[in-house]
Amino acid sequence: MTYAIIIGTLEVAVAPKAPAGDTVRFTKRGPRAWENFMSAPLRPLRDGGTTRLLVHAVADASSMQWIPKVREFLLAAKRAGADLSLPDGLDTYLAQYMDWLCYGEQRSPSIGTLLLFGIVCLLPEVKGKLPLAARSLKSWSRLATSVEGGPIPEEIIFLIVCDMIAEGLVYQGCWVLCQYDAYGREQDMEQLWGADISWDGHTMALVFGEAARGASAKTGHNQGVIVRRAEVVDIFLALKELAGEHKVFPITQEALRQSWHRALRRRGLSFAGPPHSIRHSGPSEDLARGRAQLEDVRRRGRWKAMESVQRYTKSFALTRFRARTPDETRTAADNIASDLRRALVRALSTAANAGSPVAAACLRTLRQKRGRDTNADKERGLAARRESSARERRAGHRRRPAAAYPEPVTDESDDIGWATD
Repeated sequence: MTYAIIIGTLEVAVAPKAPAGDTVRFTKRGPRAWENFMSAPLRPLRDGGTTRLLVHAVADASSMQWIPKVREFLLAAKRAGADLSLPDGLDTYLAQYMDWLCYGEQRSPSIGTLLLFGIVCLLPEVKGKLPLAARSLKSWSRLATSVEGGPIPEEIIFLIVCDMIAEGLVYQGCWVLCQYDAYGREQDMEQLWGADISWDGHTMALVFGEAARGASAKTGHNQGVIVRRAEVVDIFLALKELAGEHKVFPITQEALRQSWHRALRRRGLSFAGPPHSIRHSGPSEDLARGRAQLEDVRRRGRWKAMESVQRYTKSFALTRFRARTPDETRTAADNIASDLRRALVRALSTAANAGSPVAAACLRTLRQKRGRDTNADKERGLAARRESSARERRAGHRRRPAAAYPEPVTDESDDIGWATD
């Protein structure tokens, strides 16, 4: 069974969650979608059914967010007896519905964004033909008091990582640290398998959204990135060994979010935002610390356009965050950042991790020190270049002859001008 969303005279199939025991994969592509094609064919389109390609076109992680919003909109339109003819009727009622959500229910404009995105995903032909709805959403976004996620300072991320690990949440702590290094999204970490980690003895690479497995990242398939932090390389070596041909992180995004917010509250950082803020942190810190230029950040973050990069490189917000951080938390974070490897070893050695296979594996690889820290190399190189430039400027200033400094020339034009005015 599939759900049929009817807008005007057009029927669009939306994939539901696969019921227990169902042999057909509705929610993701993958080998079983091909294996089951002949054994369990779907109802033809002419009979009100769907096809696998139509189902898989919308069955990604984001669809679970906007499908409920579209369903609520359609139920409201049905109760009101609204005209949803394409595109004018749909545009008119969408604008009225957004007006009610904003003023009547005082909802966040993110609801409107998901709704409009969902409608356009289901009906690509209406893209650019809903001016009233688009204008309403723009106004709604300006009126609402909302805060966009921002970067979290590097030392605070390291502190939260060690807090999680010391509490026995080794996978959660490693998730956060690895996501920070790779400019990752939560979706990227959740979908990462052992086979997606490649290590040649010197460099480690990750691949997000492995096409052969039917996975996809937000920006496409086979999105690669090089791991840069030595401690992250060592941790990934342990996680790859444990995962084998399975998922690297056997936890859900929801479990990660709950642990993340608990750790932040304990440190007086409840204002820090969701785990997606981690994706903002890497680009902002790399720019602020001179590790990368904007184009380097764009490529590492797998962004297609520079406009997207600018939303994730708010270095000024790092200063604002540090100013709001309690002194005790800031001191603890600075101590951990001064020697991250030692802090990780100490966190993994707590009583909460006694007998934990993943803690033991991470301890072993961290002590072997097989990874190479390219971030540190870049920072040392930048510091050396700055010091060299400063020495050259100082030396040039001392060598400059006195004749190089001409006597100031008196310009009497101003005096004459004032006299004649």
